[in-house]
Amino acid sequence: MIWIHALLGWVTLLAAFAVCVWAWLGASGRTGARLPSRVLIGLIDLQILVGIITWVLHRMWNLHPILGIAAAVVAHVWLKDRRSRTTQAWAATAVFILLGITAWIGR
Repeated sequence: MIWIHALLGWVTLLAAFAVCVWAWLGASGRTGARLPSRVLIGLIDLQILVGIITWVLHRMWNLHPILGIAAAVVAHVWLKDRRSRTTQAWAATAVFILLGITAWIGR
């Protein structure tokens, strides 16, 4: 189960990077441009679910799950938000950074 969580984590991190670039290029204001954000949030939610299952099975505890949940919270708030593109791009960057730190801590 740990390898699934690790693999999914790297896929989620790459998706977060792509959405971050997407947001900074200003594509988040176009029609249908919210799909990449929704895919990222789905990956983050799946990652949290697999992480909880992994934690229950292996009882591993450190800062990793707290940062993962923080990234999920920021991502969900960001998707529901109707703020400017610049603010959304900063939120996407925050999610990317949180996921990157989480991946590094989880090694």
